[in-house]
Amino acid sequence: MKEHKKNQLIFHKTNIPDDDIHDLNYIVEELNEQELVSKINSYFTELNNDLLSFPAKSYAVALIYSFLLEKYFDVSFLEALSDPDLLHGNDKFFKPFNEDTRSLYENVITYLKENNLTDFEQSKSKSVLKTVDYFKKEFLIKT
Repeated sequence: MKEHKKNQLIFHKTNIPDDDIHDLNYIVEELNEQELVSKINSYFTELNNDLLSFPAKSYAVALIYSFLLEKYFDVSFLEALSDPDLLHGNDKFFKPFNEDTRSLYENVITYLKENNLTDFEQSKSKSVLKTVDYFKKEFLIKT
C-alpha cells in the first residue's frame, strides 16, 4: 500500500470526520458542462463562499487533492485524479477523471494553469485553504 493511502487510512480510522455533508451549508445544482466548469472555477477564485455547490465542490476538492498528492507524495496527478477512492469514499458526487466522459476536468485544469491558480497553499480563497488544511490533516502532513 502506498504511503499516502496508509496515511489516509490511519486518519479515517483514528478520527471522526468533521466535514460531513449534512453539517455543511450546501446546494446540489443540475448544471450543463459549461455552467459546471464555471462553478468549479469560482471555487478557486471566490474569496469567501459560505454556500457550497455540489457537484462543483467535489470536482474542485479532487483537483486540489490530486495536485497536492503529486507535490507531497510524488503520485502522478492523473493517477490520483483517476483513483475512485481519492476522497476515501466520502463524497457521493465525486467522479474520477477516467470515468468522467466530459472534457470538464481538462477545461478546469487549463483554467487553473492559465491563471496561475495551482499553488493552492497560497490561495486567497477561504474554501481552497480549508481544503488544503483538511488534506494535510487527512494525509498526516506536518506543517
